Amino acid sequence: MKRTFYSLYWFTAIFVLLAGTVSYYQIFNVYPDDLEKMAHLHSELELIVRSFFGAINLFLFNIDTDAVVGWLESGEGTSEAPVIWLHALAIVASIWTIIFVAWIFASASWMNIKRYFHSFFQRQTLFVFWGINERSVRLAKELNGKGEYTLFLVERATDTEEEPDGIDSIVAQGRRRVQLHRAIEGASASIFETEKGVLPKLVRRYVKNSKEVHFLLLGDNEMGNIDTALRISDHRTWGDIDAKITVHCHARRNTSSRSIEHLPGHYRITIVDSSHMAIEMLKKEVQAGIPLYHPVRYVDFSTENPGTVTSAFRSMIIGFSETGQDALAFLYEFGAFMSSSNDQDHDARSPFHCDVVDRHFGPSARRWITHAKGVFESRNEDGSLCINLHGDTDYRDADFYSRILGPAIDSGLNYVVIALGDDQAGMDLAVDILRYASVHKRIDLTASYPDTPTSDRFTVYVRSYDASKYDYMSRIAAQYAPFVVLFGAAKDMYTRRMLIDEELRTKAMNYFFNYEKTAANDRHEAFDPEATPASMWETRREKYSGTLAGRVDLRRRESQDYANALHEQTKRVLFSVGAPELRMAQTEHLRWMAAHEIMGYHLAPERNILRYEHESMIPWNQLSDITKYYDVLTLRNIIPSA
Repeated sequence: MKRTFYSLYWFTAIFVLLAGTVSYYQIFNVYPDDLEKMAHLHSELELIVRSFFGAINLFLFNIDTDAVVGWLESGEGTSEAPVIWLHALAIVASIWTIIFVAWIFASASWMNIKRYFHSFFQRQTLFVFWGINERSVRLAKELNGKGEYTLFLVERATDTEEEPDGIDSIVAQGRRRVQLHRAIEGASASIFETEKGVLPKLVRRYVKNSKEVHFLLLGDNEMGNIDTALRISDHRTWGDIDAKITVHCHARRNTSSRSIEHLPGHYRITIVDSSHMAIEMLKKEVQAGIPLYHPVRYVDFSTENPGTVTSAFRSMIIGFSETGQDALAFLYEFGAFMSSSNDQDHDARSPFHCDVVDRHFGPSARRWITHAKGVFESRNEDGSLCINLHGDTDYRDADFYSRILGPAIDSGLNYVVIALGDDQAGMDLAVDILRYASVHKRIDLTASYPDTPTSDRFTVYVRSYDASKYDYMSRIAAQYAPFVVLFGAAKDMYTRRMLIDEELRTKAMNYFFNYEKTAANDRHEAFDPEATPASMWETRREKYSGTLAGRVDLRRRESQDYANALHEQTKRVLFSVGAPELRMAQTEHLRWMAAHEIMGYHLAPERNILRYEHESMIPWNQLSDITKYYDVLTLRNIIPSA
């Protein structure tokens, strides 16, 4: 019935336009002899266009009276039929417009009534998106569970143009409303328009009637997101409420942005960094207990000295912006293994090589290079630099292939990360590198690799940036599988599991909880039977968040819980190749030192968090027994029989 009404309604509009055009054509054409005598060809077309626009004006309660009078006065015997038709059509068009305007007002009123009515309901979870974009709509489509409600807040434009009035204002409002609802098509949500940075009173009521609230600031304006996050998370904004508020803020995960995650007097803010998440996705991918993309899959293990590595791990990163920097941190930390040349008194790291290629190192890259000197000045046992920076070479130059890629391939290159910010350029380069490696007989594109670790493995990882190009990119990657892996796709990151359920945070909390429980049991100490991973995590936050030094240390401790939770599968691989507890504990210390070098820590007699000084930045055999015991506990927490 509803569909029939819509069809009849729009059929009426088309009929009025056509019939009105014909009527006006007859009325305007009062001097046929003169038109026939006109030499140019545009006269008929001009007459038709004028008639059509006259028909459109019927919907705006407007009849061209001059034309009607001219028709009636045009001469004897002139029929009044076109005039009668015109007035009849004007009445129909007016009724059509009244229904249209009434429908806009009724729809808007009904939506406002429904939004107001829903604000009184108690609900379990409320999701509030600030702004509409591809990533927010993607996530919103997943959020429609029982007891859940989703809102979108859209800031009104602040341009200086005059606002339309009258019927134009109604049409403009209707058009904007339709555009907004089309933008969130497929997501069950209500839309609120608001002034910049202002939270509508009705939204506050929604918040106060919810047990859990997630504000999602996923726009591209990083500083705008942070500013809004600070304002929303302030306890003074809400007063006395029972809701548990979490603010998800899309920004670069660096020292300054992470400082807002543990502010006293604020609800929890979590930084959503797409580059960081893209690399975390590489860390967490596991198949049948095997970490698919960890460096441990790209090395050879010694059979004579179990738990140590006989080969070098050789990698390359092309594009050293945010994703490239996070990729280097991942490889440097998770690629820390014990060399097979070690004995019980010697604990050198196995050879690590990474060529970083980027013609223009940006400010964040230069800042990290200056701050984390331990990483960029680290050397292998033979004295070679672990990381070679190539800031004078473009990946498109012939010099890149002859001076950097060629020698790296000849030396056993097996892990390449491409993060150029351009999907097409990244995939083109990946294919070129595969061809180059194939021609130089580094790989056989028809071969497959076993599940066991091997230095013969060769993979090019290409970052996906543009969601609209993902299907195209994935088809190309599939043709070159397993040598090309596409990672960092929006469809994998902006999901309920990753952002709302916070899968990685849950893993970190569980690791911390199990570590404390293992330590208590190992030392025969009491452990609170009522404790949960979430409660212990929050208790530690409260303990450390009172001072600046405490908050900096808290971020360090939490980062280690995240790292250990994701490094678990590397430890399991070490255990599977027969690594004894000593070797695994030594490897864990190498990972811990690499992680702290990445953060900028250096050796000092005493620990000072604000100066990034730590007394344990020394080889394993120089550690105190109690410090060695912490590394052993890390293993027993994951593999009790290690």
